[in-house]
Parts: sequence; structure tokens; C-alpha cells
Amino acid sequence: MIDLGFDGLAEAFANGDLPDQLEQFDFTNSGMGGIAHGTAVAEIIHDVAPQATLLLMKIANEVDLGTAVSEAIRQGARVINHSVVWYNTEYGDGRGGVSQVAAQAVARDVVWVNAAGNGALQHWQGVFRDADDDSWVDFDPFGAETLSLQAIQGEQIEVFLNWDAWPQTSFDYDLFLTEDFNGNGLADPEEPFVSSVDPQRGLDPPSEQIKWIAPVSGRYLISVWYKGTLSPPPLEIFTTRHTLRSPMRRGSVLAPATAQGVLAVGAVAQTRWGSGLVQPFSAQGPTSDGRTKPDLVAPDEVSNFTASRFPLQFGVGGRFVGTSAAAPHVSGAVALLIEDTPDLTTGQVYQELARNALQRRPEQPNDRNGFGQIHLQLSPTQELKPTLSDLTVSASTVETGQALTVSVRVHNAHSRALETTLPLLLNGQTVAVQQVTLAPNETKVVSFAWRFTTPGTFTLGAGSLAGLRVRVVSALQLGTVSAYTSGNYALHLDVQGSGIERVRVELYDLSGRRVLAKESDTKAFSLPLTNALGQPLANGVYFYSVSVFGTTNAVRLPLKKLLILF
Repeated sequence: MIDLGFDGLAEAFANGDLPDQLEQFDFTNSGMGGIAHGTAVAEIIHDVAPQATLLLMKIANEVDLGTAVSEAIRQGARVINHSVVWYNTEYGDGRGGVSQVAAQAVARDVVWVNAAGNGALQHWQGVFRDADDDSWVDFDPFGAETLSLQAIQGEQIEVFLNWDAWPQTSFDYDLFLTEDFNGNGLADPEEPFVSSVDPQRGLDPPSEQIKWIAPVSGRYLISVWYKGTLSPPPLEIFTTRHTLRSPMRRGSVLAPATAQGVLAVGAVAQTRWGSGLVQPFSAQGPTSDGRTKPDLVAPDEVSNFTASRFPLQFGVGGRFVGTSAAAPHVSGAVALLIEDTPDLTTGQVYQELARNALQRRPEQPNDRNGFGQIHLQLSPTQELKPTLSDLTVSASTVETGQALTVSVRVHNAHSRALETTLPLLLNGQTVAVQQVTLAPNETKVVSFAWRFTTPGTFTLGAGSLAGLRVRVVSALQLGTVSAYTSGNYALHLDVQGSGIERVRVELYDLSGRRVLAKESDTKAFSLPLTNALGQPLANGVYFYSVSVFGTTNAVRLPLKKLLILF
């Protein structure tokens, strides 16, 4: 474990939250303390993999990181957990110095697990725009030249700017932070400001950074100036503590979680684990070179002894929040895999985690939760197996968004109680699980509710049972319906919408007798207003109705009047 500080080690050890097999390495020569972050991370790994030996390594800079990695490899570490992200070391492509340290460890067959970062709401990224040609960067297509954030008096505001020209550049951006004193949202010259205007002359890194203590509570504005005549590269901005008013979640994963082969981990609150909803702050991919990140998501908002002892550092009532808490769950899971099968390579560990992950979205992987939620299957020698039968689905054809129920009968034929994990499978991939506890000889019917978001044909299964095919069609959504008559004795219909399979129109006289009817599988068609002899209908007032049919339901519109005058 390579982290920035390990306050509270003695207390956590005395409380039984850290193992006996633990070694400490201080590469900063300042003592293992400073912050309690690393200690809280260590507790989680110990909870998940209690027999793992922990090497706690404190660092303060990139040089320390390289030294710590070398020592970890020398000590025989199979897994490195780094619940730390690094700003202004690359343009999100995994090619910066910090990411290369991680990639080199992976090349030595070390599994590197890294927090993806908590910056999804603190990030902006885009190409250079300057519609009014005043050298100030436009942050949206409408010409806004500032990004805003709210800060409280006395808070430290940190802003990082870097652009796609690593490692050295002559493209020169400057960074400004202005107090919005008059509240107009513009960085006016008379308002207090601080700047980072390091020159980039060709041998300088493409980055700027501001740290400023907010003098008053209120809104602060970020702006960027470009010095040059050539069209400059794309740029991105991060803040460390303050949410931007218009953040860009995409592309917010930070080094070294961006590195090739590193397991980048996002966060799902353990209190909402069943929903699979990723925390709003959890960084999202892709990397700037187009790779999917994160790789997995794991729990945060977990109870933690050290977090409860240092509330000012963690701030959520004894719970550890953030991707820093999610990553050690994955590190512990990796330790369990290696304990079970010691000859697993780093690549095989990655494949095993991806294969077993719970994916609650149809696309896999994706840039919100990667391959899905961390999940390990028990081996057959570790569990009694139930008997599964009678797999059913509530419908063989459903619309997108429509609830579908999958049910399976689970029977315990053993002479003692068993607890098992029953997975719901979508096209062979686990997308949900339920814990089932059965007394001896007990039978239960277990049901899953599932909603599809995209049309297509899918196979739904449970456990080892063969899956059932389900057809998913677009939901019936009715748009506009227009009707008009023409001189060629016809009523013309044009129905707009989605999920429409057929349309039916019926014509009635004033007595309510149906005079004509026509059904079509096209959205635009005509109803001839003639009788069986081909003669035009008598002039007068009629009523017509339109019915629109989807695959599983239909909509009948109210009767409308039709005046026929030929």
C-alpha cells in the first residue's frame, strides 16, 4: 500500500483493525503520520483479505513513488494499492511519469489497483475556442469565458490546468482565478484575482496551478488566456475540492489510474449497492487516447474505525467515502484470488475480475462502471449447491423500460442449511445477484425484476439453468398525428412516433355506424372515402378514430369530426 500518511496506526492495531503481519516504510523521512488516509485504506484491505501481509509505504512525491515501487517489488509484493491520484502529470493518456511507474510495475507481474479519482464534478475538458478573438478561452459554444465555483471564506481553492502537449511545449496557456465581487459572472479587471502565468518556451511542461485561500465566501471564476498565434491543443481543468457549476464527467479519471494494465476503480455507495448506481463524483472515462475507464467499481461509504476517529479528514460520520475506499476492496479481492490460485498472472487476475463483475447496464464495459461491480464467485468446495428448476419470465416480448420478472425455484436438498448467491444472467453475463438462505429441504421461488434500456433479443438466465430468450422492442411513443382530405376522395393520415407496428383508422356516420376502416403497417397512408361501388361518400359530417398499435400495447385516440364536401 503506497499512500500519503498513516496516522492512527497504533490505535487501529490495538482495536484489531490491522493485522499482525504488517511492515512500515517511510520514504519521506518525516514519520508515518501526517494524515490518516492510508490507515483507513489498510483497514479495508485487512477486512477483505485478513491473511494478507501489508507493506505500508508513505510517500510525498514522484521520486518517493518510484522508490516505494522498487522496494515493494523487492519485498515480493503481488498487489499494489494506490488510493492516490496525481494532477498535472499527463493529459489523461497514461503516458506521464507517474503512470509509467505503475505500468512498469504491471510489466513485472504486479497487480496495480488505483482509485479512479473523485473529480467527475470538478473537471472540464475541451478544445480551444475563442469566438471573439480576444485570447480568452471559451468554455462552451455560447462564448462563456469563465468556469465558476462556490467557496467558503478560509477554504483553500486549488485549480490545475494542463493541455495536450506533454512532456514539453511552447504552447503557452495562463490560468486565472477571480473573485466575482460584482456578481456578473465575468472576470472583470478590477476584481481581486490570482494567476499562474509560467512561460512555456519549448522545454517547459504544459501545466499551470493555483492555490488560493478564499478571502470571502462567494463565487469564484476560472479563466484561461492563450498567448500565441498558432492554434493550441485541447486543455483540461481540475479543482481538488470545489464542484464546478458546469462540470464534464467524461474524461475525469486521473493518473496513474489511466495507465495501461492498471485496475482503475470507481465507487458505488455500499448502502445503494443493489442499484449499482455510481457515485456522482466517481471519475469517468474514457482516457484521452480512447480507452475505457474505470475497470471496476467497488463499495464506498463503508464503516471504518480510523475514519470515525478522524472525522475532519473523512467527514461522513465514521464512514469512508470516495474511490480511495473502493480501491482497497478490489485489492483485497485480488489477494483472495491469488491466495486461491497463486500462479495467476496479472492478466489472468484482470480477466477473472472482469468475468465475475456484476454489470447492471447492457453495454459492457462502459466509462461509468467499467466491467461492473466487484464480485467473486465461491468455488464448489466452499459451498453447498442448491437445486434450481422452473425458470420463467413474465413475458417473452417487452418494451424498453417495461418491468420484466425472472423467477426460478431454488431447493435445498441437503441435511443442513445453506446460503448461496444466485446470479441473474444477461447473455451469459452476471447482472444482478441475490443472497438466498435455505433451511434443510426448503424450497423458495426467487424473483428478479429487470428493465431493458435498448431493443434487441436477449437471453435471460439464473444460475446454471439454460436461459430463456426475450424480445425487447422500442416502447410505443406517440408523437404527432395529422389528417387531411384531398380532392381525390381520400383521408390522408401521417402518424409520427416510435415503436409503432401498425395504424388503424375507422370512419363512422352520425348514427355511430362504422362506414369504413383500414389498417396499415406504415405510418403514412390513405383511406379512400368511397363506398363498395367506388362512389364517393355522401357529403356530410362523419367521425373518425385512429388506433396506434405497438408490439405489446395500443393507443386509441379520441374521435374527431370529419366534414366531407366533394
